[in-house]
Amino acid sequence: MRRRRRHDFNGHLAIQTAKYVKAIQLALAAAYSGNTVTEEVLYLASALPVDNLKELEEYVQSMVDLAIESRQKLRSALEAFGEIRRAVMQVGVHRLGGALS
Repeated sequence: MRRRRRHDFNGHLAIQTAKYVKAIQLALAAAYSGNTVTEEVLYLASALPVDNLKELEEYVQSMVDLAIESRQKLRSALEAFGEIRRAVMQVGVHRLGGALS
């Protein structure tokens, strides 16, 4: 019985570790997108004033779209980290409960 619980725990831990790696990848993607927005803002600031207002509006809109995408990626990463934390805590509580019984 004890060996079975250890196997279940190790399997659960492996699953959560894989999810953790994915969450880190999401966070890195969000950071990369956010960095790109920052670089674009700095580029725009150095290019001002701009003669073609239509191009400027399109450029700014693309930066806004990228910032929104970045925010969505970050929210997904935060949600993933939260789910992992809750899952690991739940297993930890169950293991402690079993050890105390």
